[in-house]
Amino acid sequence: MKTKPEFPVSAPVSREQLADFLGIDRTTLYRWLKRHEIHLPSRLISPRDANMILDFFGVTNQQVKKPPENSSRNNP
Repeated sequence: MKTKPEFPVSAPVSREQLADFLGIDRTTLYRWLKRHEIHLPSRLISPRDANMILDFFGVTNQQVKKPPENSSRNNP
């Protein structure tokens, strides 16, 4: 099971994880980066670069919705 990074990103992430975080396809992320001339090394994206990209595309902490926590209660 893949896990989405949290905002702000604090560990290296893959392009696929970053695209999932943005709610877009990985190929769309590649097009957006190319269109805006954002060049990244061909390895995991550093937290600094990931947060810069999220900021560039307008993602803020308020826009990130955390999934509801599991409230698995035992009902008698």
